[in-house]
Parts: sequence; C-alpha cells; structure tokens
Amino acid sequence: MSPAEARAAAISLRGAAVVWARSYVGAAAEDVAHDAIVELLAKQAVIDYRAAAAWLRTTVLHKAREPRSSA
Repeated sequence: MSPAEARAAAISLRGAAVVWARSYVGAAAEDVAHDAIVELLAKQAVIDYRAAAAWLRTTVLHKAREPRSSA
C-alpha cells in the first residue's frame, strides 16, 4: 500500500486496534495497539490496503502475546 493509504489505514483502524488489544491484554491495550500500528506503517510496502484490517488484527494478537516488561 502507498504511504498515504498506510496513514489512512492507521488513523481509521486505531480505535479497532485498541478494542482488539483490550480483548487480549486489558490494561496494556494502548501499548499493544500502538506497537501494531507502528509495525503496519513500517511494513506498508508488503501489505495490501484491502487486507490492512485483517493484517492489523493478527498483528495485535501477536503483539499481545509478546512478553511485556512491567517497568
């Protein structure tokens, strides 16, 4: 997807990413959603814009499963 499409996807899907993250981790949802959005923007060249929501939801799940430091 183009950089403009990636920005639009990040903006439009941020709320959904937080909701998805809350279903997995609760309190750390904002951090997990942020990390997933950052990864979406970093890998925009290999993600199809039409599949961005599914890709982001999967990434949120994987980020939620990663160990998080309590510091």
